[in-house]
This record gives sequence, C-alpha cells and structure tokens, in this order.
Amino acid sequence: MAYVLAAVAFLAILVAGWLFRQFSEGTRDSDLQKMARHLAMDFRRGLVEDLRLALPRFRVISNAMGKGADFRAGINTITGSRRGVRLAFFDCDYARVLDDDTIHNGGCVEALFDLTFLDPVRGERTVMRRFSAVAVELSFGAQPLVIRPERVVDKIAGLIGYEDIDFDSMPEFSRKFYVNGPDRRFAGRIITSAVARFFMDRVDCTVDLIGPWMLLYTGRRLSARQAERYLELASELAGLLSREYDAV
Repeated sequence: MAYVLAAVAFLAILVAGWLFRQFSEGTRDSDLQKMARHLAMDFRRGLVEDLRLALPRFRVISNAMGKGADFRAGINTITGSRRGVRLAFFDCDYARVLDDDTIHNGGCVEALFDLTFLDPVRGERTVMRRFSAVAVELSFGAQPLVIRPERVVDKIAGLIGYEDIDFDSMPEFSRKFYVNGPDRRFAGRIITSAVARFFMDRVDCTVDLIGPWMLLYTGRRLSARQAERYLELASELAGLLSREYDAV
C-alpha cells in the first residue's frame, strides 16, 4: 500500500509540474505579445531570411551543431526595427544525445544545467538547452568576434592557449571582459574607449558579431521585460559600434 501511495504522490507532483509549466508558458507568450505591440513590432512573423541563414555562423550555435545537436531557432519571434536598425528577439532550443563516452568524460555535467530526458529503451540521455537571443543588424561587415563578461572558465582557457585579446590602454575593460576573435586589428578598431565604457556600464551578456549581424544572449530564456531591455540594449550598442567603426 505504501508503494502505491508513493507512486500516486509522485505522479501528482509530475502532473502539477506540467500544469504549472503550461500556465507559465501561456503567461509568458501573452506578455511577449503585449510587449511586441507596445514596441510596434511583429509577434511570431518568423525571422528574416538573411538572419536565418546567418545564425549557424554564430559561435554558440555553430558549437552546438558541431556537437551533433538538433538546433531550432525562431520560436516566439518579435521582429521589427528601432533606431533605424532591424532587430529580432527569438527563443532557441537544441537537443543533443549524450553517448556513453561523453557521459563518462564529464559530458553529464552539461545536463545539470539543462532539461534532460532518458530513453529507457535505447539507454540514451538527451540534453535539451533553451535560451533566448536578440539579433541586430549592423551597418558594416564584422569579423568574427565574441565579447562577454569574463568568467572563471575563460581564465582557465587562457592558461591552456585560448586567446583573450587584451587592450593595454584599457586595463579595466580587459580585466572584466573576455574578447576573442581571429582578427586583433578588427577588435581594436571597434572596441574604442567609448565602446569599452558602454560594455562596463551596460552589458551583462555575451555579444557575438559576424558579418552584418550581432547576437546578444545570456544562455537562458528571457522574460518579456528582459526581452524589451535587451532589444533596447542591442539597438543602442549597434548604433554606437557603427559610429565608432565609421569614425576610424
């Protein structure tokens, strides 16, 4: 009898969790739609074709696809323009099957931070990651460049050969932000003192540039209020980078 009660209680918890998730998803969708209306932007119209084609070139997405992940973008899209530049907010997810070697070599640590599903028949563990991103169009073609607040893992990576571009004239910025890209001259051209100050004052996410697009993301899903903030941040940063790039 005790086992039956335990099973019923466990099932009730699962059902309650599913219902809460459905309610939360519905509330978020409604909030996103209201926010899009407030900003005079389109909700769920999809991503423009040139952005969709550019997405696999961004590092966070190319890394996921390189690991064999099944990637989807363009969920819950909000598209339009602000300050004369095209913008898009969207949700992404990717699913990746962890094989035995990956799990034994520490890949299961990744599952601690994502949704994990176990197929008892095949014995496969699938990790699903969900996050939001904001893309903004630039007025110039950018070389590949990633800028983000420096983390412990970045310091460790620097010890084993992964380059963090430092700027002798901006030591505070160099201490606080990780900058990585194949073209140091390009990085030096767009990261001026004004851009460095903007990052230190305003930016708390990863900024990924390539070609005519820039991607901002935190690695997690954003609420409607957070999405509005990052849309505003992206449009301001795009304008600043364009002005600084043209001034050189």
